[in-house]
Amino acid sequence: MKYFNTKYLTFRVPALAKLSPFLLLILAAGILAFLFSGDVTSIAHISCKTQYGPCQNSEEEKLKNFLGKPLFLFDSGKVNQVFEQDFRVEQIFVHKIFPNKLSVFLELRKPLVALAITDMLESGFFLID
Repeated sequence: MKYFNTKYLTFRVPALAKLSPFLLLILAAGILAFLFSGDVTSIAHISCKTQYGPCQNSEEEKLKNFLGKPLFLFDSGKVNQVFEQDFRVEQIFVHKIFPNKLSVFLELRKPLVALAITDMLESGFFLID
């Protein structure tokens, strides 16, 4: 057994202390394997909200593609790519909630004027901001 001497105290260092870096490495590898495994931390729930309330069904359908993806490896830029062609969405906020939830907040554009067009063949509206 080895001794560690200070000015006032003497400590005994057990032989197990030599193995502690190896044990810490194994413990860290186990924790990383647990966090990155798809079973425990995969996205199981996605909540989607706007400033006006819950998202519409069409917006929630776009987000269902992310179910089952690993939460820690998930890139929030992918959500931006899904909604980049939707003219109504101004900003997107994505929050990862441990262990398996993804929260998406869509800030919709606030129009100054809504222009409605009704025609015999089709009808629609335009938002002017």
